[in-house]
Amino acid sequence: MLSSAVRLPATLGRRRSFMAQPFKHPQSGVFYIRRKVPPELQAVLGREYKKTLKTREPGEAKLRFAMAWAEAERVFQQARAGVQRAQSLGYRDAQLLAQQWAQSVSAEMDPHGPLR
Repeated sequence: MLSSAVRLPATLGRRRSFMAQPFKHPQSGVFYIRRKVPPELQAVLGREYKKTLKTREPGEAKLRFAMAWAEAERVFQQARAGVQRAQSLGYRDAQLLAQQWAQSVSAEMDPHGPLR
């Protein structure tokens, strides 16, 4: 009678993976890395970071997955730095950057010197 009083969670019978692992494409069999992009970076990178691991071998995919995970972290860090840099750029800074860019482009285009 004890078994009728004990209720198991509905998810107990389902296979759920909580560890990061390569994703195998169901049709091609090629492994990928798939990661959700942090909310603050989704405007820059989109909702999902997905790259092929270029292998169908599970053992090789696990090795490449670790390297791809580190690469994704670098991409996220670079995006964070870019977002922070863009947010901290004031109007005057942007104006000076645009002026410097215009002068360098005009110097490349005009062999007689920059336009004034």
